Amino acid sequence: MKQKYIFAPNEKKIATVPRWVFLNMHRIARDLDLDKGGLYDSRGGGAINIWVSPEDHPEDWRWPIKKIALKYPRAYLAGIYPEYRKDGMVDLYLVITNYEREGEAEAKLANGEIDYHEYRRQVELARRGTEAEWKWALEKTNWLIEKAQGLGDQLEYYGFWMCPFCRHVIKTTTANERVQHIVEHGIKVFAVEITGDGVFAITERGAVKL
Repeated sequence: MKQKYIFAPNEKKIATVPRWVFLNMHRIARDLDLDKGGLYDSRGGGAINIWVSPEDHPEDWRWPIKKIALKYPRAYLAGIYPEYRKDGMVDLYLVITNYEREGEAEAKLANGEIDYHEYRRQVELARRGTEAEWKWALEKTNWLIEKAQGLGDQLEYYGFWMCPFCRHVIKTTTANERVQHIVEHGIKVFAVEITGDGVFAITERGAVKL
């Protein structure tokens, strides 16, 4: 029976967050882009890539980290992939791919240093990830989620709100004003619900925190 997966065979579902939190994650990732000296790489509303640096990497990392075509020395290690749900939530999946390990195995196979069996073992490990690689990538992911949640709380405290559709931060203190802003985008709002987690607009594109 074939293995079922969404993005990659060795993916791990690590969190489910509101859409606004994931959008904040992208916003923070852009501020901490690898070309600005950070470790992240935001791909629009899609994946957020995580890169290692000479100063910040998993404990078992043993490969040189170079600039090549980048502004800073970086090497790719992981990606955070979103699966958008109809209820306004986003399931996050983490995928590890150590291209440095995979490239090293290819070079050793070509030079006759290892046989094909060992080559396949190293490639599978590169795509499965080590315990240290998962630990490090999860730390970077969880930090990003926590900061994204805090950004929303901070905006709310000062009477600001970030629209999840246009991503603009606007000064507004009432739910009605925020609903009106959403409607101006041509998006249907069916109801406003008050829950223990806050006030949400139920729209044709899912639930939006107000």
